[in-house]
Amino acid sequence: MEYAYEFDVEQDYFNWLCELVHIDQIERTYWLLAKDLHRKTFIALIDRDENRASDGLELREEYSREINYDGYLDMDRECSVFEMLVALARRMDFETSDPNDPYDTRDSTPYWFWEMIENLGLIEFDDNSYVELEGQTYVDWILDGFIHRQYGADGRGGIFPLREVCEDQRDVEIWYQMSAYLMEHHGM
Repeated sequence: MEYAYEFDVEQDYFNWLCELVHIDQIERTYWLLAKDLHRKTFIALIDRDENRASDGLELREEYSREINYDGYLDMDRECSVFEMLVALARRMDFETSDPNDPYDTRDSTPYWFWEMIENLGLIEFDDNSYVELEGQTYVDWILDGFIHRQYGADGRGGIFPLREVCEDQRDVEIWYQMSAYLMEHHGM
């Protein structure tokens, strides 16, 4: 009897994204949250935020190259919130690494990803609490507020809340929000 193994590239790609940010943690897992993040489309409402979407879409190409896969991976589907956050966390890792330190080989992508998840107020939605906390309803509500920039002028409710604000963060592209956040919270 011959067994046919069918490779699900979309599921494998999702798993690859999850590995990049450590969805499986020591005490908790976040698979249900990750699926919601990946189901939700990231919408660039501010000029140049489409660069964040492009970074997210680039992950699909990187994955395809990494596994040497020349088959079909839906490259036409819009960037998900999950892809955008993972790509942004990687950018934050790059921006905060020390290029002059040959021993600085740590990957802080998971750290930055989880900091953004905490800033959004999503950290409590682990797999054990998800259903009890009505995860899909609240996660969708939080993500809609983030995507449509319905958060505070100081960035609270978004991924980069600030203590001191010079301009309404709802009108600032994500890259500059990130830069201000890193300077204020991490001295970079």
